[in-house]
Amino acid sequence: MLKFLDKEQEIIDWIYPGLLPKGELLLLAAEPKVGKTLFATDIMYAHLTGTPLHGNPIPKGKILYYHDDESENSVRRKLFARGFDLVDRELQRDMMITSGLKLDNLQELEEELETFRPTLVVIDSLSAIARNLGVSENEVAFAKHIYKMRDLLSKYGAACILIHHENKNREAVGINKVAGSSRITAAAWGIAQMKSLVKKDSDDSSKDNIRCLKTTLREGTSQNLMFEMQPSDNWLDESIFKYIGEADDKNNEKQNQGIKLLDFLTNNKGTAFAVEELKEKFGPSNYIYEVLNRLEDQSRIIRRRDKIKKRRYVYLVPDNTKSDLCATNPPPAQTKPETDITETEANKNKIQQDIQTFRLDSDLVEKNETPLKQDLKQENTDESKDSGDNKELIQVSGSDLNTPPSPHIDTTIQENVVHNPDRPNTLNNVDI
Repeated sequence: MLKFLDKEQEIIDWIYPGLLPKGELLLLAAEPKVGKTLFATDIMYAHLTGTPLHGNPIPKGKILYYHDDESENSVRRKLFARGFDLVDRELQRDMMITSGLKLDNLQELEEELETFRPTLVVIDSLSAIARNLGVSENEVAFAKHIYKMRDLLSKYGAACILIHHENKNREAVGINKVAGSSRITAAAWGIAQMKSLVKKDSDDSSKDNIRCLKTTLREGTSQNLMFEMQPSDNWLDESIFKYIGEADDKNNEKQNQGIKLLDFLTNNKGTAFAVEELKEKFGPSNYIYEVLNRLEDQSRIIRRRDKIKKRRYVYLVPDNTKSDLCATNPPPAQTKPETDITETEANKNKIQQDIQTFRLDSDLVEKNETPLKQDLKQENTDESKDSGDNKELIQVSGSDLNTPPSPHIDTTIQENVVHNPDRPNTLNNVDI
């Protein structure tokens, strides 16, 4: 237990701070036409270009987008409206748009993860990729396929936004509104449920564009984030959704204070500060404890005991934070096994050695001036003249001339070997 308690909390790398960590799966659920695909589009644009979104810094990365729930024309219109076509062409190569993913056959997904190496995968939607699964989403067996996909994504360090729908049960609340078995929500690191604040049968149009995003995360407290869907004319220069604030913090006091505290602690990495010291720096606040606890829940800062006053907590950003893009180390790209190359080279070397040995033996035989050797050379020369063959003669030493050359010897050299079938086999009994 001592080692476990002494181990310091690691800082999490985020795709979208407080909502989607790198290497984790976020289930984004809503009723039809609320804007879940548009919300994911905002995140994709920010991640592709590395631009801030809703007051949060977003890292730049590669995106794999499956649009199995929408036609190509529909997707193209949304991407044009958001300005993807105006992005630098080199950056456009960092986003792959495709379809045809099947939940029961993840081989295609694994191939794309292996070759393209995306840092964010967006799948629209869960129902679309499970059409031919043969198992209802209400069955427990349905969720095992999501677990397999989640583990595969985690293996390559890719975060995922999995778009899903909510059920029609008006009595269900919270994550129970997410369609399907409860095992589906259990497979996700976080659930984000988007709702329109205006009921379908309401005549009040003043809140038509207001959306509430309720987050339920594996680590951290739930939040109710308020957004306004902007007119499409503003999407190009700003974003599709404008962040308003939390439901109980419409003046954004919590967010603004959180940004200031995080910037201060980040600029003083490795230095711990007590709450009293932070109050002296930024002045009194009703939200400082809540904001610090939330930053800790999101693993953006760590909290530990003061070394002097053991009952007091201090807060800091450690100076050994990870800067790599993937939350986990993805497997290396596949390469041709080195053993195949080595074996091929060895075979080539063996053939070359045999050829060289053959040539050396031939030279020694040609230099031997014994009477028998001279007779052999003269006889072979006469036979070559009679047949009109002008090839250079190469003699073999130490074995029967009728014995075929080594199979390792190059065929061009074999053609130069002259055999005399009429001569008696006497070389085996003669010292040369």
